Parts: sequence; C-alpha cells; structure tokens
Amino acid sequence: MKKYLRRIGALLLSFIMVLSMCTSVFAQDNIIGNRDDEGTITVKGVDAESEVTVTAYPIVTANYDKDKGNFTGYSVVAPYEINDPLNPTVVELNTIADFVKTNSGITGTSMVYNVDNKVYTAKVPVGSYLILVEGSESISYNVAVVSVYYVNKDGQNVLHEGETDMTL
Repeated sequence: MKKYLRRIGALLLSFIMVLSMCTSVFAQDNIIGNRDDEGTITVKGVDAESEVTVTAYPIVTANYDKDKGNFTGYSVVAPYEINDPLNPTVVELNTIADFVKTNSGITGTSMVYNVDNKVYTAKVPVGSYLILVEGSESISYNVAVVSVYYVNKDGQNVLHEGETDMTL
C-alpha cells in the first residue's frame, strides 16, 4: 500500500509540474505592446544650475511586428555597439557617450526640470536611454542609463517607467 501511494504521489507531482510550465508559457503571450507606447523617464540628483542640460539619447529601441504592431523584442540603435542590449557595460556606455559628444548630428531628447519635485523628466518611446548631464560648473556627472520597458504584472501588460539618481 505504501509503495502504491508513493507512485500516485510521484505521478500527481509530475502532473502539477507540467501544468505549472504551461501557465508560464501562456503568460508570455500577455506581453504585448504597440508602437505608440511611451513612458516617462526621470533623473534625480542633478543640481539645477542655469547652464545645465540633461539629455536622453536612445541606445536601445523596442521592435514591433510589421503586421500587428505587437512588441517582439529590443535592438541596439545604429551606429552603437552593445553586445547585450538589456545589459550594456560601462565601457560600451562610455564609448557611446564619447561618440555622442563628438558628433553634432546626434540628437537626443531634452529633459525638462520640474521645480516642485527637483527632477528632470521626459516622455519617450519604449527603450533604453543614455543620460548625459552637461554644462555643470561645479559637479562632473557620470553617464547613466534609464529605460522604459514592458512588464507582465498580474497577467496585464504594463510599462515600467525608469529613473536614476545622479547624487554623488
């Protein structure tokens, strides 16, 4: 009898494991976005000096299906080189920052200072953005990355709006 119960228990456990894998597969289908999706990126900790500019340069963009317009993944913005679009290295980011600074044809999104919250914000399409702070006379800021990306939360597609803190 004991042997019989163990076999039934093992069979039941196997069945539960198979069902749990099926649920994960179906959950992936819920991550759907479209080309019009935008989110807000936020940069904290930058002193609001009169000549300071905070600019967001796209380095990774979201890709969408041509027919349905659904989200399919991410790709690196040309001409930049990043081995893993979801995890750029410091060396890759500094190389991109140097390229942006020396090529006047590269345009980014100017971030707006919010006096009440003391943060810079910008509304941008889904993707990752290199943040450059320029014009500060008293502080030298490092480059940073802020992203807007899709998250499946409780079976619903939501946008995660990123922020970074540049405080020393």
